[in-house]
Amino acid sequence: MSEDSLEAIVDSLESSLEIEQITYYFAHGIDKRDEEKFLGIWTEGATLVSDSHTYQGRDSLRQYLIDIWRELPVSHHYVANNDVRISGDTAEGICDHDVLATTADGETVILAASAFDTYRRVGRTWRIEHRRIETCHRLALPGVELTGNPRPW
Repeated sequence: MSEDSLEAIVDSLESSLEIEQITYYFAHGIDKRDEEKFLGIWTEGATLVSDSHTYQGRDSLRQYLIDIWRELPVSHHYVANNDVRISGDTAEGICDHDVLATTADGETVILAASAFDTYRRVGRTWRIEHRRIETCHRLALPGVELTGNPRPW
């Protein structure tokens, strides 16, 4: 095995792990009200398309957080099925999100969504350049109340 191919293999593994981590940071940023973590995963001028709304750039992505926190004051994402294809300093990926949430109206819901991503390496760090979220299912749970320890955020 040549040194170049070993370096390429290591880069591919490191890149895959970093990109997977980005998908978790998206969820943690929303669920844990961590604006810095959430905003840190995007390229300058990045675009997020969700429910026919388009958010572009840092200020607009911050507005997405405000919107989602208003719509879902309680949420917990489960991110799964990460599939990433890396090509040099760009990558395409898809992952699924199951979200247990309480809406602004107090309704408990389970959402299933897929995120279709384009990533770009900026310096030595991967970032989301474009994300399109498609909500596949919404299950309303009338009469169900989420209980547990309230979070401090």
